[in-house]
Amino acid sequence: MGCYLTAELSGKIDAFLSRAHRYGLAANISTVSELVDSVAQDFFSKIQSPDHCLHSVLPEENTSSLALRPRGHQLQLPTCVYRLLKCSFVNRCLFKFV
Repeated sequence: MGCYLTAELSGKIDAFLSRAHRYGLAANISTVSELVDSVAQDFFSKIQSPDHCLHSVLPEENTSSLALRPRGHQLQLPTCVYRLLKCSFVNRCLFKFV
């Protein structure tokens, strides 16, 4: 899911969400990882628009002419060495939504 949310906190949030569903406060039951993934995918697709203010933080588009399989985006994948770089939103989305 994310690098900043531990399994313990994720379990507590999931328990809270299931209680909210049981008491009728939520229409459907979902986990925190599902919520984070759906919001991240929506936001990442909006960032890919050239008019978005965060479009400049994305890496350049891949110029390779090889098309082995369809991908979720045409951006170059960076080399991630440090944990902080691996946990950044843009890099997580680049590798998750390939």
